Amino acid sequence: MKNHFWATFIVALAVVIVVHGFNFKGSVPHFLENTGNQVLLDIKPSFNLDDTYKRLEDFGVEGRDLYKYRILTVDVILPLSVFWFLIIFMSKAIEKITLRRQLRWTLLALPFGFLIFDFAENIALYVMISHYPERMPLLATILPYFTVVKRASSLVAIFLPLVLIIYFRFIQRGRGELI
Repeated sequence: MKNHFWATFIVALAVVIVVHGFNFKGSVPHFLENTGNQVLLDIKPSFNLDDTYKRLEDFGVEGRDLYKYRILTVDVILPLSVFWFLIIFMSKAIEKITLRRQLRWTLLALPFGFLIFDFAENIALYVMISHYPERMPLLATILPYFTVVKRASSLVAIFLPLVLIIYFRFIQRGRGELI
């Protein structure tokens, strides 16, 4: 498990750094450069239907095409690499803790929440962009909530294992019991 942890951590970190730090088709810098610094809707959600469609308009044809390309490439690889790390990280955090089976499965489900809501967000965005300028009020209304739940579940899936490891391995020094 130790080797899997470091391997998934390094892969996820490398993917995040490459996607956000290097300029290539599908990367954040490439999108910003080709849309006049317009921020992706899955980075900064809009909670207003008109604002969402104004942003889609501001992306321009090239920006919308880049966004669709990004969704089908980078935005598949990035969440999958992070997901595998989160699963291994949570497994490592709870491996020596006595937990009820239901709580163990609930904790292991957090990374799945991240992945499911990331893909739901991507599907909603892809459909909205593909049908632009036609408005899809239901998708545009739920889209920012997909983003918020995705972000919250990813943060919980990162910080909860960290807290568990610190508490049970360093504070309690050994095997612990949690509910």
